[in-house]
Amino acid sequence: PLNPSRTPWPRPVPDVLNYAWRDYGNRVGIWRMMAAMDRYGVRGSISLNVAVCDHFPDIAAACTERGWEFFSHGVYNTRYTYNMSEEEERAFIEDVKVSIRKWSGQELAGWLAPALTLTERTMDLLAEAGITYTLDLFHDDQPLPVNVRSGRLISVPYSLEINDFTCL
Repeated sequence: PLNPSRTPWPRPVPDVLNYAWRDYGNRVGIWRMMAAMDRYGVRGSISLNVAVCDHFPDIAAACTERGWEFFSHGVYNTRYTYNMSEEEERAFIEDVKVSIRKWSGQELAGWLAPALTLTERTMDLLAEAGITYTLDLFHDDQPLPVNVRSGRLISVPYSLEINDFTCL
């Protein structure tokens, strides 16, 4: 559903440029990356919109076979947490956890919010859900603890300089 706080695709429809870019990644790019990483014995961590597993189960299976870590980037990058109630956001996080467990057998440890969207309570809800790290707080180059209501959460630096929208 559309979120009233932000338009997900400010470009005209159909957005051939962005569609082709994403299509290339799922059709060709991921397989080339896997081959290169396999060659050098590098294990991946996947910043994953979990709906990708439903749309491209062969990619999910290949990542699982390699023992790659699945961490969350939401369901779709266009499903924001803006305007969600606390219960809706909690259910959203749980849905992602269930999807990752289903596709990889792993418990979700990491979170990068869809389209980098947060609410004032996201960090607390992540810690409550047993998620151990977030990549949503852009700072320096060292992991830092995040103050949360209960539990523990670590902020792992994520550089926007290497984000997909800056690499075009």
